Amino acid sequence: MKILIISADRTTSSGHPQNIGDAFLTDALSASLRRSGYEVVIADFGVADRVGSTETRMRVGGIRGLAGVIRGADAVLVGGGTLLQDDQPDRPFAGLPRLCLTAAVLARALGKKFVVFGVGVDPVRRRRARSAISLTLRLARVWVRDSASQARAAALMSRHPEVSGDVSLFDYSPREPGTALERPGTGALLALNRREAASLTIEQIGALRTRWGAVQFVSMDQGEDWDGRSLSAPVSALLGADDEGHSWQTVRSTISQADVVIASRMHALYMGVLSAVPVVAISGFAKVDAFASDFHVETAATIGEATERTGRVDTAAVEAAVAALEAAKSGLMTYLGGAR
Repeated sequence: MKILIISADRTTSSGHPQNIGDAFLTDALSASLRRSGYEVVIADFGVADRVGSTETRMRVGGIRGLAGVIRGADAVLVGGGTLLQDDQPDRPFAGLPRLCLTAAVLARALGKKFVVFGVGVDPVRRRRARSAISLTLRLARVWVRDSASQARAAALMSRHPEVSGDVSLFDYSPREPGTALERPGTGALLALNRREAASLTIEQIGALRTRWGAVQFVSMDQGEDWDGRSLSAPVSALLGADDEGHSWQTVRSTISQADVVIASRMHALYMGVLSAVPVVAISGFAKVDAFASDFHVETAATIGEATERTGRVDTAAVEAAVAALEAAKSGLMTYLGGAR
């Protein structure tokens, strides 16, 4: 069986992912399905071929191009990011709501199974975007990422979808019992969205250095509005932040070596807990708050508060979430009818 994944992942002109988290999710989902015997291809609406990925991508442009790749698949799976959100609120009807609805209608018109799996559902207020997401959900077999997304989806589709968990958890590799965790301990790692990056001060960096010895900044968004662009000039110079493109594997490796991850970027937090690195979540963002609740991690309302936190990782919560995701995948495979 051939599965087409439609995700939030996009490739920039440098060949790197626009968003590290979306690339991580998409590759983890694709690799898991491949290991189960499916043929998988990822639709990439970016502008170049991806470098540094083991997964098969096909560059797609326009409705005709999308229809062509859907026609060649047996099933269409929307997954790999928070796809059910109003991501372009300044445009009447564009972005992810339009993409998801278009994929749903084309899949149904071409007689393909259509699935939404492991996605986040953000609060959506505009009527047109809500209508598009609602119809997408009604046309799909649905598993969502977390309980908060389940409640939002239920309000849009008049039934409760199942919860799968975040597909990044497919990349979890448990340590052997009794094996000591060894990492170099590179200090505190910051992965902040643009709002939080703009508020970061030299004094806060100094406090973090006093506590952790070193501070580094990772940009999870590598597009034109990369996170580091919001840092003040003095802070950027102090941290050595740059807009060089990276693969998600490089970023995950960097995170796995830190002593603590302080982040308002959710998938930096996931990379932290998957690597057994203590994390501190900057609260106030719907999906970050849901993550903090599900994984029992420490939170802070501000960067200043976060400098006083030690960070925490709950391995039992991670392993329970992995088990739940694998159970949901079994349900997905039953619905799809197997890999052959």
